[in-house]
Amino acid sequence: MKGTDKTFLVKITDQNGDSKQQMTMAEITESVSNGRFLFVDTEMIAVDKGSAEDLTCAKEILLATRLVGG
Repeated sequence: MKGTDKTFLVKITDQNGDSKQQMTMAEITESVSNGRFLFVDTEMIAVDKGSAEDLTCAKEILLATRLVGG
């Protein structure tokens, strides 16, 4: 991670509960590529080139695992 990379406070949920972590846009993108869903201010969004700008004004960023209902 470069010292100049912008970081975001991200809430991460999984089977063990949730935690908060500072992440760069590259780390967020990688998490989405690995199957997590990205929610910004309760709205699910797709990750693309403009996402970093969108995240700077976000009140809450959430990475969630896929849910399986039954």
